[in-house]
Amino acid sequence: EEKLAAGSTCSMGCQGCQESLSTKTIFNFSLKGRKTQIASGLIGRQTGYSLAAALAVGDLYGFTLGQMSKKLENLQPLPGRGQILRGWNHSIIVDEAYNASPLSMEMALENLVGLKKRLFKKSRLLAVLGDMEELGTVSAKAHQEVAKSAKAAADIFIGVGPKFKPSKPDKWFGDPNGAANFLLSNIRQNDIILIKGSHAIGMDEVVRKLT
Repeated sequence: EEKLAAGSTCSMGCQGCQESLSTKTIFNFSLKGRKTQIASGLIGRQTGYSLAAALAVGDLYGFTLGQMSKKLENLQPLPGRGQILRGWNHSIIVDEAYNASPLSMEMALENLVGLKKRLFKKSRLLAVLGDMEELGTVSAKAHQEVAKSAKAAADIFIGVGPKFKPSKPDKWFGDPNGAANFLLSNIRQNDIILIKGSHAIGMDEVVRKLT
């Protein structure tokens, strides 16, 4: 149980997920002894902390648990922020293309593995990751660490941009168009494809071409 706002505490647990393309993560919350369950359209356990904070703040302003739960269940991810889309050749695209940092990359890779368990256990996992910008002196190390995680999580790790090239991904392209063209020729049915990178890299172009 974590203190999230003055006078309010909210504990959170992830119970499980429905096995459908419109994936929902089921969170159980307890707020001052009152319990509620939220079927969130936002993927990933990190979502739970945001929902818990929202419940705690809403409680301070007098909203009921039922009112808050209903509103929060209606939340849907924005483009580039975790949308799950149907892609080329009946693939599944996880659109995280809006931006990237080392921590958000790690969480996205964790969520990618989780989606395989929920959706199609025999699917291939593809991590298509563009460079992370504005990391300063830690950039090289951060890209190496994310690349290591990508190789462990995905069946195929595709790097996009010069910063990922030294990490020796399974496939490397200098720009998003090259990655998109490769994918259009190599996607298999039910592949689950994570697309993520800093906004400046333009990974949304890959999403556009595959959907």
